[in-house]
Amino acid sequence: MKVRYNSYSILGLLVVLIFSCKKKKEDDNSNNNVAPVFCSLSPSTCVVNDTVKQIILDTSLITSNNTFHSEHLVAIDEGISADFEGSTFPLQGKYAITSSFNEVKVGSKKVYIQYFKNGEAYVGQTGEVEIDVNSIIYLCKITFKNTFGETFEVSLKSTIK
Repeated sequence: MKVRYNSYSILGLLVVLIFSCKKKKEDDNSNNNVAPVFCSLSPSTCVVNDTVKQIILDTSLITSNNTFHSEHLVAIDEGISADFEGSTFPLQGKYAITSSFNEVKVGSKKVYIQYFKNGEAYVGQTGEVEIDVNSIIYLCKITFKNTFGETFEVSLKSTIK
């Protein structure tokens, strides 16, 4: 059986082939539907990988490294520590998280934070820590990583004393 093509069917096939091979326009990333980061924490609460834990002790001290050190324990061997610039109580506002302790200097508005558990330290990577007018420390869904690349996602709302 012999199949015959007329010029219209060949033209139609060619048009279909051209449009099906045309590169798809890349999406514009300016309108992505990424869910906002949202933390609704009760006072004296720490959330580690979606597990809610109660703060059992808040303490603070001035270190020999000229930082204000705040610690928030959920167990004897587990909690969050934060080192703020200078040797005075941190001012109200937002502090950028740095993974390098050496960047925490007077005037830097940076904070070095760690999540610690069973003697192992996990360093906060990026994000912000906020201190409000009532001396409440607040951080939301911050990634903490150890030297082996293991991570935890931690949120915290507690009092700096």
